[in-house]
Amino acid sequence: MSYLVIPRESGADVHITAVSREELFRDAIAGTLELVYGRAPETPPSDGQVLPLQAAGDDDRELLSGLLKNCLEEATAGERLLPPTWLSFDSARVTANLRRSTASSEPRPLELRDVTQGAGPFEAQLSFAEASGH
Repeated sequence: MSYLVIPRESGADVHITAVSREELFRDAIAGTLELVYGRAPETPPSDGQVLPLQAAGDDDRELLSGLLKNCLEEATAGERLLPPTWLSFDSARVTANLRRSTASSEPRPLELRDVTQGAGPFEAQLSFAEASGH
């Protein structure tokens, strides 16, 4: 695990320092799910179903932003998701298959405010806020 969750008054930040592009994206999703569900992702029961998420963009910042916004939308819709089992990178596109859990959950409504790339090639800071209207 290459990420650190830092709670804020009305949201949280996730700092990621990964050793590869795949780890950066995988841990960005894991950190996002930790914020939504209130604890680090574990391996609750799964029936083997996956939810494919995709995002397009000109750089990793745009790809991460789009993927995490899609992840938040699906995770707060009531279905418990687990970190991806598979990631694929194409030209200007990323696909992640997130496992669906059979465990119930009460998601925290959040919105992604910003994705900032760090000094290293696989570093990022994600900023989240409580979703408006909740």
